[in-house]
Amino acid sequence: DITHIDFLSESKNNVATLISGKERSFSMDKRYIKRDGTFVWATLSVSVVLDEWENPKYFIAVIEDIESRKIIEDELRAAKKSRDELLRGMQLASDAGRICNWSMDVTTGQLKWDDNMYRLYGVSLGSEVDYQVWRDTLHPEDRDIAVHEVETALNQSKVFNAEFRIINPTTRKTHWVKAAGNVAKDSDSGKEILFGINLDITQERMTQAKLEKESIAAHKANQAKSRFLATMSHEIRTPMNGVIGMVDLLKETALNREQAQMVSTIRDSSFSLLEIINDILDFSKIESGQMSLDPTEVNILNLIEKTLEALWVHAYQSDVNLYFIHDYATPEFITLDSVRVRQVLLNLLGNAIKFTSSEREVRDVFIRTSYCHGTQRLSVSIQDTGVGMTDEQIDKLFSPFTQADSSTTRRYGGTGLGLSISKSFVDLMKGKIDVTSDFGNGSTFTVIIPAPYPNDGNSRYHHYDFSHFSFVLFLEKNSAYSTYREHFSQLNPANVLDGDKIEWAEWKCETMIAVTASEDFVSDHPDIRRIVLGEPPVGAERYTYPGAYWLSPCPLKPSELVIAAAIMCGLESPDVDWSQAISNGDAFVNANQFDAKQCGAILCAEDQPTNQLVLAKQLSQLGYQHEMTANGREALEKWRQGHYSLLITDCHMPDMDGFELTSEIRRLEAEEGKPRTLIIAVTANALVGEADHCLRAGMDDYIAKPVELETLKRVLALRLRGRSLRIDTMKPSIGQSNRGMEDSTSLIDDIQLEKIIGSDDNEMKRAVLSMFWQSLSADMQELEQAVNDQDEDKVKSLAHGARGAATSGGAMALSQLFRNIEKNSADIKHVKKVFTELRAMVSALETELRKDRIIE
Repeated sequence: DITHIDFLSESKNNVATLISGKERSFSMDKRYIKRDGTFVWATLSVSVVLDEWENPKYFIAVIEDIESRKIIEDELRAAKKSRDELLRGMQLASDAGRICNWSMDVTTGQLKWDDNMYRLYGVSLGSEVDYQVWRDTLHPEDRDIAVHEVETALNQSKVFNAEFRIINPTTRKTHWVKAAGNVAKDSDSGKEILFGINLDITQERMTQAKLEKESIAAHKANQAKSRFLATMSHEIRTPMNGVIGMVDLLKETALNREQAQMVSTIRDSSFSLLEIINDILDFSKIESGQMSLDPTEVNILNLIEKTLEALWVHAYQSDVNLYFIHDYATPEFITLDSVRVRQVLLNLLGNAIKFTSSEREVRDVFIRTSYCHGTQRLSVSIQDTGVGMTDEQIDKLFSPFTQADSSTTRRYGGTGLGLSISKSFVDLMKGKIDVTSDFGNGSTFTVIIPAPYPNDGNSRYHHYDFSHFSFVLFLEKNSAYSTYREHFSQLNPANVLDGDKIEWAEWKCETMIAVTASEDFVSDHPDIRRIVLGEPPVGAERYTYPGAYWLSPCPLKPSELVIAAAIMCGLESPDVDWSQAISNGDAFVNANQFDAKQCGAILCAEDQPTNQLVLAKQLSQLGYQHEMTANGREALEKWRQGHYSLLITDCHMPDMDGFELTSEIRRLEAEEGKPRTLIIAVTANALVGEADHCLRAGMDDYIAKPVELETLKRVLALRLRGRSLRIDTMKPSIGQSNRGMEDSTSLIDDIQLEKIIGSDDNEMKRAVLSMFWQSLSADMQELEQAVNDQDEDKVKSLAHGARGAATSGGAMALSQLFRNIEKNSADIKHVKKVFTELRAMVSALETELRKDRIIE
C-alpha cells in the first residue's frame, strides 16, 4: 500500500551508518502517503544482515501502522496540557484568595500541605507533618472545639466547618483560621482521605471586632444624644410652657383689639418656636431609629379637612387660594397613622403656601386625593403655582437642613427639615413621595402610602342618588369653578351645567339646583333651590327651609358640599346637625363636664415656679380647686394627710420625681386598701417611649408640655367623668322617686333609653335593662377570654356587638369604651388598659342595677 518512502536526509544518514558497520539497526516514526492521497503514521525498523566477514550483506525493513497510537498520544498530551493549566489556575486562585490546601490519611494521620499551609502554620517548607503537628499549633482555648469538629467529621463521614485560632511557632502571632473538609474513600486502595482547605481570616476578625467596638461606641453616643435631647427638650419646653400657658390665660381676660392682636402674635411666635423644636426632635428620633407608627382606622376626608382648617388663615393672609378635590370613591375609614400623615400634609401644604409667591398672578394650591381599591393605596397630591425648582434643586430636596437654594432660607425662613422628615415618615409607612416641577411655574408633590380599609371599603356618600338632579354653576370661570364642577361631577348627577348657557324658561325647580357665589342671586331668584358659596348674613341660619343653603368656601369641605347637595335634593333632612354628624370627636369632649366642685381639691406636684403659677391659673380658670407642692416628697405627705381624687405631677423633679411618687402611692393604696387615685403625668420630655414609661409606672394619663388650656380641660373632663361613673357614692339609684334614671352621673342615660324603646314606662325600662345585663355579662366573659388569647378579630367582633347592645340599653359611657376597644382591637396592650376601666364600670353598673332591684 506504500507508494513512496522518503527517507530524507535522516534516513540516508541512518542507512549510511548501517553500511559502515557502526550500527546494526535503526527505527523511526514517520508519516507516509497512501495511494488515496491520505497520510498514515508508521514505524520503520531497519536491520542490517552481515556476512561471515562482518560485511553488510542485505537489509531487513519492517513497517508498522501506528496511526491509532499516535491519536492516543495526541489526546494524552492535550489532557496533560489542560491538567497543567488547571493546576496553575488553581494555584493562582489559592494564592490570590490565601487558600491553603491540605489532605490527611485517616489511617496514618499523615498530612500533605501545600506551600500556603506551611507558611500559615509557620512550619519549614517540605517538612514531614502529621495530625499531631497540626494539633500542637492550635490555640489552647480553641483546641478542644477544633479537635471535636474534626473527629466528628471522621466518625460520621460528613462535611465539617470550623473557625479556630492557631499560634504560629515562628512568629508567635495568633491567626484566626476558617477550616472546611470532607472525607473521601479511594475505591481502589480503600483508603479514607480527609481533604480540606484553610483560610486565614485574621484580618476579617480584626475588622469585625473593630466594627463591634465602634458599634458599641455609636450606641453609647446615640444614648448620650437621646439623653441630651431629653434634657434639652425639658429645658426648652419648661419656659415655653410658661409662655403659652400664660398667653392662653391672658386671652381669656378683657383685652382691647390691639392687645388681643399682640397676644395672638406672641402665641403664634411661641408655637413657631415649638414647631422648630419638634422638627429637630423628630429628625433626631428618625435618625436614631426611635420613630414608630401607630396605625388606626381614620376618616381621611375628615383628617384632610381639619388640616386645611389649620392652614386656611395662613393661606388667606398670604393671599393664596386653597382648593381640595376629594375622590369620593375612597373608603370612609382606612388604616394609617393619622398623626404622621397629618404632619406630612402640614409640611407639604405649608411649603406650597409659602412658595406660592404673592407676586404671581395665579396663586392657587390644589390638594387631590385618589384611592386604588386593587392595591389599597392612598394617593395625595399637592400642586402649587409657585416658584418651582430645577432638576438640581430637586436632587437635594430631601436632604436634612437643606433648602432648594441658599437664598431660600433668607427669603422664606424654615429649618430645611420639613421635607426630610416627611420623606422619612413616608418611607416608614412603606410608601413613596414623588416630585415634579416646572421652574418658575410651580411644583407637584405626590404621596402614595398603603391604606387598607377595615370593612367593605364603601364611601359613606355612595347611598345618595343624584341621578335625577342637575347642578347649574353660576360661577366665574376660574380655578374655583373647575373645582366645584369636578366635585359635583363625581356625585353622578344627571348634568353639571354652566349658568350662562341656561334659559330661565327651561328652568325646572324640582330637579335643578343653582350654585352661586353672588348674594344678589339670592334676592333676584328667591324661588329656586340654590347653594350659596359664602357665610350667611349675621344672625341667619346656614339653612332654613325653603331658603338658600350657605356653604362656606373657606376652606371648602367636600363632606359639607355633599350634605348641602343632599339637603337641596331632598335626600337628607335639613333638621339634622350635620356639623356634628360628620365629626369624629371624642364623646367625652362633648359630654357634660363632671362638676369640678364635687371632685374636691386636685393635688399638684411641680418644681418649676413659673409652671406652678401657670398650672394654678389654668385650674382656677377651669373651676377646679387645687393644692400645689414643689416636689414628689411634699406631694406624698399631702396625699397621706388628705383625700385627693386626682394628682397632677411633673415627671422630673428633685428629691422625688413623678415616677417614684406614683410607685409609692400605688404601693400604699394596695397595702392600705385605699381607693385608686387618678394620676396624670405632665412632662417636657417629648422623646419616644415617655408615654409608655408613664403608663407602665402606674399613671392614668399623660400630657406633654407646653400644656394648653384646652388639652388640660379635655383630659380632666375625660378622667373625672370616667371616675365619677365608677364611684357608688356619687351615683343615684335608678329607681329614686320620680327622677328614674335622669341624673347625669348615672351609668344609664334615661333619656336615650326612652328614645330607643319609645316609652317612658318604668316597667318596660326595667325589663330592657334586665335583658341588657344578661347579654352584657356573657359578652364580658367572652371578651375577657378573647383579650387574654390576643385574638384581635374576636375582640373586634365582640366589642362591636357589645357596643350596639350598650347603646340600646342606654349605657352610653359603656358604649364608648366598647367602641374604643373595637377601634383599637389590633393594639392588645391598649385594649387591656381600656378593659380594666371597662371592668370597673361594669362592676359599678352591677351595683347600680342591684340597688334598684333590676337584677338580683
